[in-house]
Amino acid sequence: MKLALVLNGPFIEYGGHYYSQDWPGTVLEMRYLKWFDELVVVSRERKSADDPSGKLVQSDSDRIEFRCMKEKSRISRILGRKSESDFFMNAIADCDAVISRGWNGAKAARKQNKKYMMEIVGCVWDAYWNHSLLGKAVAVPNFLVQKKEIRISPYVLYVSREFLQNRYPTNGISAGISDVALPEEADVGILDKRIYRIHESTRKWILGTAAAINVAYKGQRFVVDALSILKEKGVNNFEYWLAGSGSSEAIEAYAKEKGVFENIKVIGSVPHDKMFDWYDAVDIYIQPSLTEGLCRSLVEAMSRGIPCIATDVGGNPELVDAEYLVSYKDKMNIPNGIVKALERLVNPEEYEVVSRSNFKKANENYNKEYLDSRREAFYTEFREYCNK
Repeated sequence: MKLALVLNGPFIEYGGHYYSQDWPGTVLEMRYLKWFDELVVVSRERKSADDPSGKLVQSDSDRIEFRCMKEKSRISRILGRKSESDFFMNAIADCDAVISRGWNGAKAARKQNKKYMMEIVGCVWDAYWNHSLLGKAVAVPNFLVQKKEIRISPYVLYVSREFLQNRYPTNGISAGISDVALPEEADVGILDKRIYRIHESTRKWILGTAAAINVAYKGQRFVVDALSILKEKGVNNFEYWLAGSGSSEAIEAYAKEKGVFENIKVIGSVPHDKMFDWYDAVDIYIQPSLTEGLCRSLVEAMSRGIPCIATDVGGNPELVDAEYLVSYKDKMNIPNGIVKALERLVNPEEYEVVSRSNFKKANENYNKEYLDSRREAFYTEFREYCNK
């Protein structure tokens, strides 16, 4: 049986191979080819003139076929809706079943009477509304279409426990299972080393965010603003590391404007198998986004015992303690909220309490064995449904 997996992408194409930050071919095989004989990934692509293998992971393999359309600007995608629809219809035509992370793939599957399932990893309303003026113009129709497709989808997997389920309810069979991928076993030694290091008397505090650097709604500017506020208070012992894809030109220019350029360090894309080394070097993780589903980076950071600060969007309140959540509704006040949280966490005793709590919460609720067993049961049921 051939499965079409419809993802948002984009994947990076170079030399006939496809690369990404989050989708190693081994993960695709393990997660989907256990239940299906063939896998076709349907997505968008950007061609690269340079070899990306040093920063990204290879997503294709002998068992995975990619069918991708050229990545376009959002306005081109909106104006070219018919051609996009035709692409998805053609891409899944010879497949027996479909798993889609957006409404395009689900709608194409339904029109062709194929068995299908939706995986919901984010809120389309928040993503469009916080993107741009154009995004606000298309947020309502996209939200309504997404909500309808999820409601009538026969199977729905949500990455959150409550948030996405409440905003996008379904009449189908559903489960809440995060797509985070933590190491096999929690390494208590990592926690002990972190807590020992934090009690050093003189040190620079490393802040970190792992998110697309060139996407405004990921909110890195709010952290830059917070650094500026701290500097005005005479506090200048913070360094902000930005991991993620995309041009850093805008955020670097903004940091220069705010007088804290020397306090930021753009890391760029980090392959997933190297991310946990990056987390281990970070002291405090900040997720300042204006939209999230259930943030994998937050769970990964917590699993390494990192105290986390986050805006109270999406599934973030399912993860972060209330005193370290910052309200996103008053965007002007987000930097001040980050500053207040940082001022609490630089107290070593408070840091240790939050560090131990996060380590325990992440490794108990999102450990690999638990998530894999739930995912296996859900996909097995979906496969049986496809065989009927």
